[in-house]
This record gives sequence, structure tokens and C-alpha cells, in this order.
Amino acid sequence: MAAAHKRPGSGANPRKGRNGDPRLDDAGPADEPPARFDASKRPRKPQRLLSIRESAEILNTSVKTVRRRIADGQLRPIRIGRLLRIDPADLQDFIRDHRE
Repeated sequence: MAAAHKRPGSGANPRKGRNGDPRLDDAGPADEPPARFDASKRPRKPQRLLSIRESAEILNTSVKTVRRRIADGQLRPIRIGRLLRIDPADLQDFIRDHRE
């Protein structure tokens, strides 16, 4: 006869969570009350980063002009692999700094 197959995580050890890993256990220690969600401590959702083309559209300039501003250090890009992205806050700072 074949031995019965036991499902992972269905063991009798109460200290282990799903799949036998205590880190995956949903319940916290028994002596602590359950944690309450506090929206004020939640990290702020980051704004969507802008492409060079989107930045050029906002500035009403060409893509080449935006790339020049990046090259001369007036506009700070965020490099993700080969891609360049602009933080909307940095673009607003650039606009504010270049008002007459």
C-alpha cells in the first residue's frame, strides 16, 4: 500500500504557518492584540514618473530641449535601466525656477 500523502501546512505544529514557514503565519503572537490599520502612518503614494516626451509636452517644448536641460544639469532625471524618467515634483521645481 502507498503511504498517505500529507498536505503542506496541515501539520499539528501550531508554531508554523502555511507550508511550515513561521514567517507566513497570518496570526501574530498570542499575547499581542491585533494590529490596527492607521492611514496616517501609511506611506504616501508616489506620483507617476513622466517620460521625456510627457515632460516635453508639459513644457511645450521638443524632446531635444528636455534632453538638453538634462545634459546641462537643469533638470534631474531618474534612470531606470536605459530609460529616463522625470519626477513631476522636479519638473514643477524647474518651472518655478525659470519663471520671469
